[in-house]
Amino acid sequence: CACYPSRGDTCACIIQGSDTCACIKQGGDTCACIIQGGDTCACIIQGGDTCACIIQGGDTCACIIQGGDTCACIIQGGDTCACIIQGGDTCACIIQGGDTCACIIQGCLYHKVQN
Repeated sequence: CACYPSRGDTCACIIQGSDTCACIKQGGDTCACIIQGGDTCACIIQGGDTCACIIQGGDTCACIIQGGDTCACIIQGGDTCACIIQGGDTCACIIQGGDTCACIIQGCLYHKVQN
Protein backbone atom coordinates (compact mmCIF):
# COMPACT_ATOMS: atom_id res chain seq x y z
CA CYS A 1 0.00 0.00 0.00
CA ALA A 2 1.72 3.16 -1.16
CA CYS A 3 0.29 6.68 -1.08
CA TYR A 4 1.90 9.57 -2.91
CA PRO A 5 -0.44 12.57 -2.69
CA SER A 6 0.94 15.76 -4.18
CA ARG A 7 -1.43 18.36 -2.77
CA GLY A 8 -3.83 16.44 -0.53
CA ASP A 9 -4.12 16.63 3.25
CA THR A 10 -4.30 13.00 4.27
CA CYS A 11 -2.53 9.81 3.36
CA ALA A 12 -4.09 6.75 4.99
CA CYS A 13 -2.96 3.18 4.42
CA ILE A 14 -4.77 0.27 6.01
CA ILE A 15 -3.28 -3.19 5.66
CA GLN A 16 -4.64 -6.38 7.19
CA GLY A 17 -2.17 -9.25 7.30
CA SER A 18 0.30 -7.52 5.03
CA ASP A 19 3.90 -6.59 5.71
CA THR A 20 4.62 -3.00 4.76
CA CYS A 21 2.75 0.28 4.67
CA ALA A 22 4.72 3.22 3.31
CA CYS A 23 3.35 6.75 3.12
CA ILE A 24 5.37 9.55 1.57
CA LYS A 25 3.99 13.05 1.62
CA GLN A 26 5.57 16.38 0.79
CA GLY A 27 3.95 19.48 2.23
CA GLY A 28 1.02 17.57 3.66
CA ASP A 29 -0.46 17.54 7.12
CA THR A 30 -1.10 13.97 8.19
CA CYS A 31 0.30 10.56 7.44
CA ALA A 32 -1.52 7.71 9.18
CA CYS A 33 -0.57 4.06 8.84
CA ILE A 34 -2.59 1.30 10.46
CA ILE A 35 -1.34 -2.25 10.27
CA GLN A 36 -3.01 -5.28 11.83
CA GLY A 37 -0.65 -8.24 12.02
CA GLY A 38 1.90 -6.49 9.85
CA ASP A 39 5.58 -5.94 10.35
CA THR A 40 6.58 -2.42 9.40
CA CYS A 41 4.93 0.97 9.29
CA ALA A 42 7.10 3.78 7.94
CA CYS A 43 5.95 7.37 7.62
CA ILE A 44 8.11 10.01 6.01
CA ILE A 45 6.88 13.60 6.07
CA GLN A 46 8.76 16.61 4.76
CA GLY A 47 7.30 19.85 6.07
CA GLY A 48 4.30 18.09 7.57
CA ASP A 49 2.82 18.29 11.03
CA THR A 50 1.97 14.84 12.29
CA CYS A 51 3.19 11.31 11.74
CA ALA A 52 1.18 8.64 13.54
CA CYS A 53 1.90 4.93 13.33
CA ILE A 54 -0.34 2.38 14.98
CA ILE A 55 0.69 -1.26 14.99
CA GLN A 56 -1.19 -4.09 16.66
CA GLY A 57 1.04 -7.12 17.12
CA GLY A 58 3.66 -5.63 14.84
CA ASP A 59 7.36 -5.24 15.32
CA THR A 60 8.57 -1.80 14.32
CA CYS A 61 7.14 1.68 14.09
CA ALA A 62 9.51 4.28 12.67
CA CYS A 63 8.61 7.92 12.17
CA ILE A 64 10.97 10.34 10.49
CA ILE A 65 10.00 14.00 10.33
CA GLN A 66 12.11 16.77 8.86
CA GLY A 67 10.95 20.17 10.05
CA GLY A 68 7.78 18.73 11.52
CA ASP A 69 6.22 19.17 14.93
CA THR A 70 5.07 15.85 16.33
CA CYS A 71 6.04 12.22 16.02
CA ALA A 72 3.76 9.80 17.87
CA CYS A 73 4.20 6.05 17.89
CA ILE A 74 1.70 3.76 19.56
CA ILE A 75 2.48 0.06 19.76
CA GLN A 76 0.39 -2.57 21.50
CA GLY A 77 2.42 -5.69 22.19
CA GLY A 78 5.23 -4.47 19.98
CA ASP A 79 8.93 -4.31 20.63
CA THR A 80 10.44 -1.06 19.44
CA CYS A 81 9.29 2.49 18.89
CA ALA A 82 11.89 4.80 17.35
CA CYS A 83 11.25 8.46 16.62
CA ILE A 84 13.77 10.62 14.82
CA ILE A 85 13.01 14.31 14.49
CA GLN A 86 15.25 16.88 12.85
CA GLY A 87 14.32 20.41 13.86
CA GLY A 88 11.05 19.26 15.39
CA ASP A 89 9.44 20.04 18.71
CA THR A 90 7.98 16.91 20.24
CA CYS A 91 8.70 13.21 20.19
CA ALA A 92 6.18 11.07 22.05
CA CYS A 93 6.39 7.30 22.27
CA ILE A 94 3.69 5.21 23.91
CA ILE A 95 4.23 1.48 24.28
CA GLN A 96 1.86 -0.95 25.97
CA GLY A 97 3.60 -4.22 26.75
CA GLY A 98 6.62 -3.19 24.71
CA ASP A 99 10.28 -3.16 25.58
CA THR A 100 12.06 -0.08 24.30
CA CYS A 101 11.18 3.47 23.45
CA ALA A 102 14.02 5.49 21.90
CA CYS A 103 13.66 9.10 20.93
CA ILE A 104 16.38 11.02 19.11
CA ILE A 105 15.83 14.77 18.97
CA GLN A 106 18.42 17.15 17.55
CA GLY A 107 21.37 14.83 18.17
CA CYS A 108 20.30 13.89 21.71
CA LEU A 109 19.19 10.43 22.72
CA TYR A 110 16.36 10.02 25.21
CA HIS A 111 16.08 6.36 26.13
CA LYS A 112 13.24 4.88 28.16
CA VAL A 113 12.74 1.23 28.98
CA GLN A 114 9.46 -0.16 30.18
CA ASN A 115 8.72 -3.54 31.68
